[in-house]
Amino acid sequence: MSSSISQSEQKILWGRSGNVCAIPGCNSQLTRQGINEDSNSVIGEMAHIFGENSGAARYDAEFPIKKLNKYENLILLCPTCHTTIDKNTSEFTIEKLKETPELKFSNSSDLVRKAVLLKVAELDVSIYALIIKKEYTKKDLKENIRILYNYLIKILLESVIKEVNQKEELFIFLDKCMPYSKIENFGDYIKTEFYSLYSSLPKLEINHDNSLQNGGLQVTDFICGAFGYKYNKKKLSDGCDEYTRIIQKRIVSERSDFFKKN
Repeated sequence: MSSSISQSEQKILWGRSGNVCAIPGCNSQLTRQGINEDSNSVIGEMAHIFGENSGAARYDAEFPIKKLNKYENLILLCPTCHTTIDKNTSEFTIEKLKETPELKFSNSSDLVRKAVLLKVAELDVSIYALIIKKEYTKKDLKENIRILYNYLIKILLESVIKEVNQKEELFIFLDKCMPYSKIENFGDYIKTEFYSLYSSLPKLEINHDNSLQNGGLQVTDFICGAFGYKYNKKKLSDGCDEYTRIIQKRIVSERSDFFKKN
């Protein structure tokens, strides 16, 4: 199977896997270190989401042949999960498998989480975090998540825009989770809000990307996951900040008292 998949597609697949089986909850390592270099082993297996050949699991004759061996149609698995998904196609549907190749904090092992965050700590990035607690949030906002979402992004961007040279370009990348009409409304809202606050603005471009194809959004998911772990585990564990500590030097702002009444 691997001979029909180009080296570049294989590198993308392995690079984004984090060395972990893509099936949520499995977390099996896809390479194993032996006693010496000669005994190291690779156990990961590349599988197709849409089957490659007639008779293969999830084969669809209408799926474009040129897309069969592209990253978007591939998934990296341990041998056990590879066998399982091919024998249980009613459970592991195409829709379900399409969601799994993406590297996420929630479906990654502790080792992968820390490895990704250590790389983030080496980057020239500034992290601004708003942590919203349900007990501080008004009922009408809880029931209008889109309004809350827009407002919080505006608050975060206010801090960023102050640091941006007005002659520079500002690119905003958001996970594509809105219908097209809402995307258009969001862009108008952000631009209107900022033009009312500032006399001049950098060139502003808002992009709504699929996080599966945007590594930056996947990294952001790990950063958000680190904060989520900290605040969800705060009452349960003394080590709740084990992930945020890794990126501490990159955190410019961390607000957890938003909407809290004095």
